[in-house]
Amino acid sequence: MPLRYYAKADFLMFQNKDDDALQMLDSILILAPYGKLADDVYYQKAKICLKKKDYLGAEQLLNKVITEYTYELLGDDATFLMAQLYDYNLKDSNKAMEYYQKILTVYPDSLYTIDARKRYRELRGDFH
Repeated sequence: MPLRYYAKADFLMFQNKDDDALQMLDSILILAPYGKLADDVYYQKAKICLKKKDYLGAEQLLNKVITEYTYELLGDDATFLMAQLYDYNLKDSNKAMEYYQKILTVYPDSLYTIDARKRYRELRGDFH
């Protein structure tokens, strides 16, 4: 059942029915709060929060994925998204650098490693 709800939520997000998608994602957490989809649910909810410009809500959800599901499939995605959140939306360069560096150290084989290294160096001032 949770997988079916997740598919429905994904389709609702595709249709830009974000409030309905959030309800469906919350239903998954009620049915299986510690199930295999929990990190996916929190990550998708964070993406919806970003879309709605609820940056603090997104920060809380991403932090939950990063701290509780570090070594799950979306650990590096959440860390990189958190770095971008601090970098571009919350304008906190130090926190952004911290998360970019975490990509480089905790997830060295990540798809985001090259972009994280480049942005980390830019924020550090290597190219000035």
